[in-house]
Amino acid sequence: MRTTLLSNLLLFVFFLCINVKLYSQSSIIYKEEFMKEGSWTVGENDERSLYVSEGNYYFQCKKEKGYREFTTRTFYIDSNKDFEFTTSVKKISGKQDYGISFLFDYDDKDNFTEFGYTSTGYYRVAESTTKGGYISLKPWTSSSYLKKGNYATNNLKIKKLNSRLSFYINGSYVFGIDFKALKGSKMGFRLYRAQKVAIDYFRVKYIGGTGSTMNTSTSPKGKTILFEGFNSNANNWNEKNDSSSRLAIENGNYVMDHKRSTGGWSSTIKRYINSSRNFRITAQIKKVSGIDNNGFGVVFGKKNNNNMNLFVISGSGSFKISQFDKGKKNILKDWTSSSHIKKGNQKYNYLKVEKVGTAYKFYINSNLVFTSYSPRLFGDLTGFAVFDKQAIEVGYLSMLYTGNSSSSNTSSTSNNYSNSGIKHASKETILFEGYNDNRNNWSTSKNENAEFEIKNGEYYIEHKKPKGGWSSTIVKPIDTSRDFKILADIKKETGTQYNGYGIIFGRKNKDNQNLFYINGNGSYSINKIKNGKDNFKKPWTSSKTIRKGNGAYNVLKVVKLGSKLEYYINNTKVYTDYNPEFFGDRLGYIIYDNQKISVAYLSVGYLDKKKNTTNTTSNTSVTSSNLMDKIPNYTYNNSGYHFSDQFTDNSNTWYLANNDKVHFRIKNGKYYLQHKRNTKSYASYDYNYIDTSKDFEIQTKLDKIRGTDSYGYGLLFGKQDLNDFRFYISSSGYYKISKKINNKEEVIKAWTGSSYIQKGNGKSNILKVKKEKGYYKFYINGTFVYQTQFQSFFGNDFGFIVYNNQEIAVDYIRVKYAGSFVND
Repeated sequence: MRTTLLSNLLLFVFFLCINVKLYSQSSIIYKEEFMKEGSWTVGENDERSLYVSEGNYYFQCKKEKGYREFTTRTFYIDSNKDFEFTTSVKKISGKQDYGISFLFDYDDKDNFTEFGYTSTGYYRVAESTTKGGYISLKPWTSSSYLKKGNYATNNLKIKKLNSRLSFYINGSYVFGIDFKALKGSKMGFRLYRAQKVAIDYFRVKYIGGTGSTMNTSTSPKGKTILFEGFNSNANNWNEKNDSSSRLAIENGNYVMDHKRSTGGWSSTIKRYINSSRNFRITAQIKKVSGIDNNGFGVVFGKKNNNNMNLFVISGSGSFKISQFDKGKKNILKDWTSSSHIKKGNQKYNYLKVEKVGTAYKFYINSNLVFTSYSPRLFGDLTGFAVFDKQAIEVGYLSMLYTGNSSSSNTSSTSNNYSNSGIKHASKETILFEGYNDNRNNWSTSKNENAEFEIKNGEYYIEHKKPKGGWSSTIVKPIDTSRDFKILADIKKETGTQYNGYGIIFGRKNKDNQNLFYINGNGSYSINKIKNGKDNFKKPWTSSKTIRKGNGAYNVLKVVKLGSKLEYYINNTKVYTDYNPEFFGDRLGYIIYDNQKISVAYLSVGYLDKKKNTTNTTSNTSVTSSNLMDKIPNYTYNNSGYHFSDQFTDNSNTWYLANNDKVHFRIKNGKYYLQHKRNTKSYASYDYNYIDTSKDFEIQTKLDKIRGTDSYGYGLLFGKQDLNDFRFYISSSGYYKISKKINNKEEVIKAWTGSSYIQKGNGKSNILKVKKEKGYYKFYINGTFVYQTQFQSFFGNDFGFIVYNNQEIAVDYIRVKYAGSFVND
């Protein structure tokens, strides 16, 4: 007889927070977490064994034929309401190809409905018949959602919604039938033939009703604008199925399947947003199938197809932000590759648009990727779009105000993420590693001791020996005087349950490092190794917050706040260290004894904004991390600018590198470009659309840090491929204007001396290019120096260039249209 991947952990954490907020205690019908033995049957005989231990109910059938079962106490369900049954089961040992059956609707051994599976990866749904037998409603069927073998944990859910009964394995829908009536008022559990399992919990609750997430507010005075969980179609989303597309609400998701090979489809609903307030729009989107080279994502501020904003990603790992204004398409950020995107089919990504003051910030999986001052709300429509032949599923849409009152002042915005379950949001990214490639040079070695592999967006680490451990780390400097977080999403794949795996940080060498690890049995430990000696801050301690066993995902997080270090497991704080130490710049992972793990992502970021310190021996401001740069930052209000970057982070994805030729980095509010060689030039540029039918100006402040005085550096604009415009200066006091066509220079203004240039190292110069009434006008430190007739852009890239052996720092770059009001 034949009888998981856990659903995305972020989704689990999110819904955990939503449930705490939205469901009253009365929605719980029955719950058993096995924290104590209570009245549960325990004991052992020749046919079965039952006992409670560490939050699990262990059940063993010893019979080589037939089955054994147990049942819960009686409870009452109002079957006119919507409800769900859930359980979590870990296979310990025994037969692999026989049933492990959740009898979720049970009266007696002859009257029940069963949702069963086997350790070989099959499931079925069956019900009893009046003659003491049973019939299969869903015959034994193979499913990739099931975790196979011993020590694999699988989560089963049966959900009644309206007149439909749906079955889920590890969060994924597998089968559905029409709901009839319940046979009994208990649950049971049955094992066929000799095998052993551990049951983590039984839970039954009502869904919807007074606790429904669909009861939303449109009032601008409330915090929540909308939370849409797609448990019903109370908000009247478009549902259709024809030759062009299929739109449907199914199993708690909004399905959008665009069937045509070209074109796109959008679906929106009307929901008023007060655009004078700060707000946030967040969506969880799963790419199901189809092409990888076009977009899907969020539509917001839409009035009609000629007036709207689009934030889309692709399955190949790129994103794009665009705006339609009176039918004209303005590309705010053209297709840009991002390591933050989880690539391919069956991957979940979280897109967020956040308005803060006059800025619109765009996030992918909680990482800021772009900031723009151009979007505006044309209308009240919000929803989703999909292009070309592909299908997506939207898990939820969240819209809420983030401030307490109407304001456009950024100083009054709130960074409270409690409504969405997000804590400790990074304000400056140090590292986001999604393992779509190996650009950070993680170990990928393989030998008789250990194996490391990057595959399918995961980093797999396997230790093959029964004793000892192995680590994998990279160098990633962290300024430990600042507040920061380190977060890793780790899945236990296989192996021992009795020793640890986790993260390493502040490592200098094996004798000086910090370790934070958990094990498959549900315990954690924290150790500081100093001068080769263990200093256990926390010896092995059991914690219910740990997801146990093979196949379980756990998120480990370390947060430095002031002088203390906080340790979190699945967003629950488990320990605080008031005397932390950091020995070196290495961080990564550790694994002990014979087991295998996979890491979905590693996120490291500062929680505060960068600070400039003052050199007490001088009146000049000095950045704490680069004593050669004694030039203070200039800061201003971004309001009114079409584009502005003050380099507080790398949300605009400027080129970063450190090799024998260049060192390009963002640090302390500046973009440093060091050209190490004595020949040629290096440039860094990024796509940012400028409407050249309007008058505009581009302005940048360039600080000369060190190097030769006899070669140029400056501003690039209107660039595409080997064609661009250039505005150079040299620190010997000269400027030059030129353009390149197919990489051949055409001089517009040859090198010319100017007293307006601040000469030498340690000096700042402000370059400005203005398009005005059919001319380009060029300014140095606010003084007009040259003009030439306007020529069309080759493209929409702009950036910076530096020649020969010198280093510059870009303090800011900004673009505004003529007539724009800015508060500088």
